[in-house]
Amino acid sequence: MSDVKRKRLVVTMEQKLKAIERLDKGESVKSISDELGVGVTTVKDWKRNKKSIQDYCTQIESEKILTSRCNLKKPTNEIVDDVLWLWFTQERRKGTPISGPILKENAMALHAKIENCGTFTASDGWLARWKKRHGIHFLSICGEKLSADPGASAGTVFKSFFSRV
Repeated sequence: MSDVKRKRLVVTMEQKLKAIERLDKGESVKSISDELGVGVTTVKDWKRNKKSIQDYCTQIESEKILTSRCNLKKPTNEIVDDVLWLWFTQERRKGTPISGPILKENAMALHAKIENCGTFTASDGWLARWKKRHGIHFLSICGEKLSADPGASAGTVFKSFFSRV
């Protein structure tokens, strides 16, 4: 057996999903692993985790994320992440402009209401990872039609949403 170590490859979720589809059609694990340059065990792991990979891929709103995302790692504060995403999508549908500081403020408020223990800081790094996880590139909304009421406070909008949850 050779002592040469195979270089670690990063495979996107899109590639994993396509490999699973090929396995379902009857293609061999060995041919897929050879083509992608990964180990046979890695492809078998994808097959074993088929349900979670498919669930993740169906939840994603943007197809672009699948080409850049490589793992299923969940955020530390999953509940805060999910509720903030729900709020964000609802506000976006209304045409409300949402900035990074508003998201960070609302994440802190959510954490204070939901999580009773632990520390949480909505840092710039946290915001960047949150945006990447959900495929958000720009937070600004342009156009006269979608401009918000300058008298409306984002905190007020968030509080009215959170009272329903």
